[in-house]
Amino acid sequence: MNGKSIRYSVEEKLKYVQLVEQGMTVTSIETRFGIRHSNMKRWVENYQKDGIEGLKQKDTHHQYPVELKEEVTQKYLAGYTSYDQLAKEYQIPNIAVISRWVALYTSGKSLDTTRRKVIMKDGRKTTQLERIEIAQWIIAHQMDYTTAIQKFNVSQGQVYSWVKKFKQGGQEALEDRRGKAKEDHGQLSEKEKLILENKRLKAQLENMATEKAVILKIQELERRNAHKKIKFQTIKELLLEINEATGNTYTIGLLCKYTKVPRSSYYKWANGVRSKRTIDNEAIVDYMFKLEEEHDYIYGVESLTMYINTKTKYHAGHNKVRRLMKENGIEASIRKKKHDRHAEHKDQILANLLYDKDTGHHFNSGQSNQVWVTDCTELRYGSKSQYKLRLSAIKDLHDHSIIAWQIADTETSALVTDTLQLALKVTNGQKPKILHSDQGAAYTSGEYNTLLAGTGIKHSMSRAGTPGDNSPMEAFWSHMKDEFFAFKKNSFKR
Repeated sequence: MNGKSIRYSVEEKLKYVQLVEQGMTVTSIETRFGIRHSNMKRWVENYQKDGIEGLKQKDTHHQYPVELKEEVTQKYLAGYTSYDQLAKEYQIPNIAVISRWVALYTSGKSLDTTRRKVIMKDGRKTTQLERIEIAQWIIAHQMDYTTAIQKFNVSQGQVYSWVKKFKQGGQEALEDRRGKAKEDHGQLSEKEKLILENKRLKAQLENMATEKAVILKIQELERRNAHKKIKFQTIKELLLEINEATGNTYTIGLLCKYTKVPRSSYYKWANGVRSKRTIDNEAIVDYMFKLEEEHDYIYGVESLTMYINTKTKYHAGHNKVRRLMKENGIEASIRKKKHDRHAEHKDQILANLLYDKDTGHHFNSGQSNQVWVTDCTELRYGSKSQYKLRLSAIKDLHDHSIIAWQIADTETSALVTDTLQLALKVTNGQKPKILHSDQGAAYTSGEYNTLLAGTGIKHSMSRAGTPGDNSPMEAFWSHMKDEFFAFKKNSFKR
């Protein structure tokens, strides 16, 4: 099935209902004819109650009072019933109605009406300046597409397309080239560029200030031995404070992003909605903390699941225990799982813009600051080469000179990001059209790619397992180590 809703005629519904009356099970009908189990169950119940009239499509729109919505929602959140049971008890024709009420209530929205707002299907006409501004705003606000759609009154398809194009091709990629020349064709004026840069920097400043405030508030609450829901308390207190960078209050969207808390979860906590499931989960988490602290955090998912199911009155599966551990920061101190960094960052892996299958590599640039390449290498030093550092550098393919370099203990997104920022400072803000790197974890990180997209630089990447795609940097590392470190490494002391 394609997942789309299928409308059945009264005759078709009656045929399937009669099969049930003849002894065929609902499950068999679902398997054989592809009719959803919930649909068949509802048709049978409606037919038994109202006969053939119960199978007809109802075109009337039901209006439910707010009190009824709140009563149904509270019953569901209490954890003692299900959508199906509530729909039958209150004669609500579709469980999706109840699901929508619960979603509204737990996200802190009003239940006065649940009619959906008109969603723009075709979007609206925009200029290149607007598209660049929207793409930069989304990137600066940690890819918050939902808020952008409401803020700028555009469609979902538009914003996803603009951000993708902006990341891959910069400002020029958002130029409208359809049909005849449009008003926004051509290069942006200097004034327009300054306006865009100003808005981008303001949004970036708001993000940095919010992230800093979240970190400081969490540290403050930890010193005060605050409630274990420390992230929720952080959001609650910061919502009452002023963001010094903007002069306005902190926004709930950014606070939830930097605390990594779903907005609906915060509203549930803030509104005091505690279902039986929530109470049980809190008791399980308390038990896990107690057990781990008594045994130096040596237990993982398997062991904790066994203890919960055998030593307490609660029952929990592996997935539930794993989720509760992740949500509450419980982590075993031994046998930690190794991560596939390439799989985690596969969305950031881009095409190689310096290679063509017909003409090969293009490692020459006619002008300076047009194409840069970057890489990191390990430097060993000491009498026995027992110490090591990571060196990050950026080279200009015009004259193959090193523009900027940075050193750190390990290769991280912060190291390569700092190197790029230094390079932009050295060149007085002159940006290359392309910056090429390998597929290392630091170069596929969100922090690094967000900086590239924000500055309008196209990111090019080597193919997997092909170091020759970045041979200008590989050759530089080889010569540098042969000509310098091979003779002097013993003279370097820690």
